[in-house]
Amino acid sequence: MKNIYLFFIGLFFLVGCGSGENPSSTTSQKEETPTTIEAPKNISFIYEPMKGLEEPGSPRGKIYLQIENEKILVDEETIPGLTEANSASEEMKTNNIALAGTWWAGFGANYAAFFEGRKIIVKKEVVEELTEEMVAENPALAKPQIEVIKEINWPLK
Repeated sequence: MKNIYLFFIGLFFLVGCGSGENPSSTTSQKEETPTTIEAPKNISFIYEPMKGLEEPGSPRGKIYLQIENEKILVDEETIPGLTEANSASEEMKTNNIALAGTWWAGFGANYAAFFEGRKIIVKKEVVEELTEEMVAENPALAKPQIEVIKEINWPLK
């Protein structure tokens, strides 16, 4: 009988010890990690011409995503500058945090930045001047051609 009591007392101590985790240390770790991260407040696309690299009559420039005080190169194009993205598809216009377009000699692109989780995703949509005959021959041309061209971790370090 004495052995049974000792067995239950030993079992009680083993169960009472648990996994050994310190609840106060896990709580403080959770408090330090924010559950949501806000999108950047000051974000826009900017253009800078490239000197000496353009062909006659074809301006060339770099497109950057300006995030607060940081400039991040996202693309290089044969364009004279950025414009409003009037020809952007609904996918590019919806839920973006920055949007800009380009156009030069019947060809252009739209750029959009999206905030997803802890990343800023930059997408490029190719835009061409199309005729009805071109679309009739190749209906796929009417569908927007969109690709991810840059993923940026946020917040910047």
